[in-house]
Amino acid sequence: VPGSCLAVGRFVEKKAPEVTLRAFAKAAHAHPEAHLTFIGDGPLLERCRAMAAAEGVAAQVTFTGALPHDAVRGHLAVTELFLQHSVTAKDGNTEGLPTAIQEALAAGCVTISTRHAGIPEAIEEGVNGFLVDEWDEDGFSSSIAKVLAMADRSGLAAAARATAVAKFDNDILLARTEAVIRQTVAG
Repeated sequence: VPGSCLAVGRFVEKKAPEVTLRAFAKAAHAHPEAHLTFIGDGPLLERCRAMAAAEGVAAQVTFTGALPHDAVRGHLAVTELFLQHSVTAKDGNTEGLPTAIQEALAAGCVTISTRHAGIPEAIEEGVNGFLVDEWDEDGFSSSIAKVLAMADRSGLAAAARATAVAKFDNDILLARTEAVIRQTVAG
């Protein structure tokens, strides 16, 4: 769906849903076709609902609450931009490489995220998505606006799918592991 954005995850500090929402709001004011769906639940959900209204984007943001995995996949299948502003929480809690990002790439979603933990291993700047520093709300918003302004996002989407196959497909990873073992055993 043109202009569709999706964020999936618990409404907790390390996912920075407030940063995602404010960044989307800034970009959405220039892109009335943009719509953000948040899937997830957690302690920051109600604050984010109120923030969407305060930022003037309540009509452009949907909060679904927690959904079963196949429903999340259904949303990914019709989404253009996947947004994940992962950060290191005050208590030191971090992510690795979120499964949601791997699934978004596999669905062909252009992913905008942060240079956090393992995320840069999956997102190639300007190839299959865009990265910003943690807590860089303006940079995150600019990246969202940049992608929304692109007339053709199909190259980024194709690169996202190719990344998922090359880096996360279990059959390919297993074949690579077997090849390394055979080479090692063969000496």
